[in-house]
Amino acid sequence: MKTYLRNILFLIASLMLIIKSYGQSPINHIQKIPPELLKKDLVLLKDSLQNLHPGLFRYKSEKEINTVFDNCYNQLDHSMTETGFFTIISYKQNDQ
Repeated sequence: MKTYLRNILFLIASLMLIIKSYGQSPINHIQKIPPELLKKDLVLLKDSLQNLHPGLFRYKSEKEINTVFDNCYNQLDHSMTETGFFTIISYKQNDQ
């Protein structure tokens, strides 16, 4: 009987720990990011894609890809949230 109760308590404690630790971090996603940092992130994305993506210029020329990134860069003229930044770069990447 003691073993049974010990196993039940262990199971309950484990479930509580799993439930408590599951989920997204409590980062404030409404916080606006300055345009300078957004532009640095975009440059990092562009450099990473150019250095690591083996087929980046397979269907679009380098000029077309650079135009897409330049358009994104020009839109980063004000502070915005992570969601706003993601919307700009994901739309532009898929709208080529």
